[in-house]
Amino acid sequence: MGCYHMRQFHYMLNAVHVILHFGALFCLTVMWTNKLLYIQILDFEHWWNIFAVLTLVFTLAVSKAVMIGGFLDRPLVGGWNKPRTLGIYGFSLIFILISAGLQTWTTVSTASDPQYTARYITGTCFTWALAITWVLFMVAYACKYRDDEDEER
Repeated sequence: MGCYHMRQFHYMLNAVHVILHFGALFCLTVMWTNKLLYIQILDFEHWWNIFAVLTLVFTLAVSKAVMIGGFLDRPLVGGWNKPRTLGIYGFSLIFILISAGLQTWTTVSTASDPQYTARYITGTCFTWALAITWVLFMVAYACKYRDDEDEER
C-alpha cells in the first residue's frame, strides 16, 4: 500500500477508535433502567470496572495525543522516536487486552442479573473491537512511517 493510502487508513482507524472508546465508556459508566438514565461512576460492583474505565480513558488520551498533536511523534534531535511511540502503543494494547479480559469475566459473573448483562456485553464487545483495531492501528502507524522513509530515499 502506498504512503497516501496508509495515511488515510491511519486516519480512519483513529476515527473508529474514538467511536469505540466512547461506546465502551458509555456502556461502563451509564446505567439505564426503564424510567431512568444516570451516570454510575463510584458505584461499581467490581474493582476491575474502575480499571477498565481508567484504561479506556488512558488509551483514548494516548491515541489522540499521537494523532492530533503529534506530542509523541516529534523528531528527537539527531534521532528518531517512532519505536518509542510504537512501544507506547504496545503498552496501551496490553492494558486494553487486560481490560477486555476483566470485562469478559464481569459479563460472565453477572449473567444472572439482566440489569448489568446487556450493558456489560455491549461494553465488552466495544473493548474487544477496540483491541483488534488497536493492533491494526499499530500496523498502519508502522507502515505509514516505513513508506515515508522509503519515499525519502
